[in-house]
Amino acid sequence: MARASAAALKREAAQFVHYEKDRARKIATITFDRPGKANTTTIGMRLLFGEIVHKANIDDHVKVLVIRGAGQDLGSGGDINEHGDMYLHPGAEDDFLPDLEIDDPDVRYPPPGSYRFLHGLTDHYAKGYAGNRPLQEFKKISIVEAKGYCYGWHFYQCADADLIVSADDALFGHPSFRYAGWGPRMWQWLEMVGIRRFSEMLFTGGPSPPTR
Repeated sequence: MARASAAALKREAAQFVHYEKDRARKIATITFDRPGKANTTTIGMRLLFGEIVHKANIDDHVKVLVIRGAGQDLGSGGDINEHGDMYLHPGAEDDFLPDLEIDDPDVRYPPPGSYRFLHGLTDHYAKGYAGNRPLQEFKKISIVEAKGYCYGWHFYQCADADLIVSADDALFGHPSFRYAGWGPRMWQWLEMVGIRRFSEMLFTGGPSPPTR
């Protein structure tokens, strides 16, 4: 069964990613609002987030971008149920074309077991428009309101933002420390939170509260 197109995934995600703009103050706000899911992000949410950040970067009505989460958490990372076992136990028909925003039926994705089955995806994830690191390419002021879980993908946004306004209950971390032992851009996290706090996060696999 074919997966939904990237365009369809973004349309569905619009109910979970809200964008507001105050033209007078030139402040825009992105709010993740996925009730009952701790604001976990779907493929469509990440793609839509990257698209919104790109537009805000160009928009002269925006000088400051605020990123926040509705409810108790900023967010607990990507929705692992969406990809299921595709990373470790892919089926013959599995592919990541929606993640890559390729909706052309004439494009054949590399088969499971080949080097490029994951290489193209991980390379794509390093680019801003993929929705994982758009704040690194944002040329204006970005502020993240951190509270509750700031995990995985949401941890990336905290690391990339210019400023973080953190609640006392904020917990930062990445689940990859549990299933892979490492995570992307570890050097950046080390510099931000310090060697002792980062080592605790890495070796225990648990979240860490903000540094005082």
